[in-house]
Amino acid sequence: MGELIQKPWGNYVDHHRSPECVFKIITVNPHARLSLQYHLGRSEVWLCLSGVGEAVAGHQTQQLQSGCKIEIGIGETHQLRNVGDGPLIVAEMQCGECDENDIVRIEDDYGR
Repeated sequence: MGELIQKPWGNYVDHHRSPECVFKIITVNPHARLSLQYHLGRSEVWLCLSGVGEAVAGHQTQQLQSGCKIEIGIGETHQLRNVGDGPLIVAEMQCGECDENDIVRIEDDYGR
């Protein structure tokens, strides 16, 4: 298992990382959200493992609970939000050009 990476909204742990594929577990703190963003070189699939949240993908917002899956295409705007009082835990699979610097932020609660 990889290193725990702390973020202002929670944390993530890489379980696999290569230049073309990343698998990580994301934990979003209660009532926190990731930046509204997109990627130029990768697609993502999110699978909600536990908690309740919302996923923005393109122009749609979908409610998340355990077992929900969201597919995000290359260049598609997306955001993950925890709307509950407990942690939101999501498995994320990235495919394509997987580089953490390939984040184009549109809105960010943390001034990044």
